[in-house]
Amino acid sequence: MQVAGDLGWKHHPARGLVVSALFFFPRGGSAQVTRSLARALPAAGWQPTLAAGSLGQPSEPTHAASFFAGIDVQSLDYSPALELAEPLAAPVPFQPSYEDRPDAPDRIFAAVDDAAYERLVAAWIELLARAPGRAPPTCSICTT
Repeated sequence: MQVAGDLGWKHHPARGLVVSALFFFPRGGSAQVTRSLARALPAAGWQPTLAAGSLGQPSEPTHAASFFAGIDVQSLDYSPALELAEPLAAPVPFQPSYEDRPDAPDRIFAAVDDAAYERLVAAWIELLARAPGRAPPTCSICTT
């Protein structure tokens, strides 16, 4: 909380946990904004945890733990899915995209069949269940 005349953020006792999730691996503006917000939250009394997709090895900019260094991150590794001819068939399917690009590993959302959808939901439910202070989430639109 900032008050007129303050030179910076006031430090408050911990207010609670903030769990934020990014379906995609770090690659654009959303990741930049999320990282900045997560770094600012402790000064306002919040404890952030970030659930995010991840791609590649440590030190690569698409690797969630590397990109979000210094933030509590629970990541979902999409890398093994890229080794398959059909990345949506992996136990943890590669995240779909809003764009239909030929030869891209991230298939357009419209290409996600029921089985891939169920695998994606299950992987994310398991990931979000690891967030501190969280009960296992449920999905109100899922059948599982």
